[in-house]
This record gives sequence, C-alpha cells and structure tokens, in this order.
Amino acid sequence: THIERLAPAMIRPGRVDVIHEVGDATPHQMRTLYLNFFPDQPQLADAFADALSGSSVSMALLQSYLLVWRHSAEQACEGAAELATGVAQA
Repeated sequence: THIERLAPAMIRPGRVDVIHEVGDATPHQMRTLYLNFFPDQPQLADAFADALSGSSVSMALLQSYLLVWRHSAEQACEGAAELATGVAQA
C-alpha cells in the first residue's frame, strides 16, 4: 500500500495507531529464507542472495518463489537471476 495515496481520513489517529514500513528483503533475509526451505544448502543460499542482491524484492515474493521450487534447491538458485530481471522490468 502506498500511504501517500490514502485519504487523510483513512490514516487519522484512532483509525491507525502505528505505521510500519516494510521494505525490500535484505541479502541476509534472502539467505535466511532460502535456508528455511533448504537447510542443508548454505553454499546455494549464498549464491541465491548474491543473485538477488540489489533487487527490489519483498519477503512475500521470495517466499512464493521458493514455494514453487520447494522440491529443488538447485533450480530455485538457478532461477534467482531471472527473478531479479523480471522484478526489475516490472
């Protein structure tokens, strides 16, 4: 959600008490999430995070991506660069 696009009445005190911005995934978060899916693949986790480094990807997108490839650590890692390119073009 883009808070700047919301009407002030939607985010007035009493309706919204706390505002937290959730940014893009950091390389550490990317690596940790990969290891949650593939705990025995630390080298691939590093390669995965490196391939996505500098990309604007959310944790939710990464989780969805890894769910698709949950049966193949290698394919998940190999497709990371393509994911980064797709996100950059979107």
